[in-house]
Amino acid sequence: MTGTFELFTDDTQYFRFRLKAADGTVMALSRSFPDKAAAVAGIAAVRERRNGTDHRPLPRHPRARPVSRGPRGPDHRSTIH
Repeated sequence: MTGTFELFTDDTQYFRFRLKAADGTVMALSRSFPDKAAAVAGIAAVRERRNGTDHRPLPRHPRARPVSRGPRGPDHRSTIH
């Protein structure tokens, strides 16, 4: 995987990083981190997982909220004929 990690602060002044492809396309966007050291550790974790050396699940951020997946039920997906 080729790309560049870009570290930045978001609107709430937390640190985040994005992984950008050579053409500038954003390939991934991180969760927020409370400080720069934690964000740098997050980048290191992504690099380790990319190389296949770490198979542990990533830790859940204490402020993380569940992602809405939309309505549930038989008609929540498009039908292709």
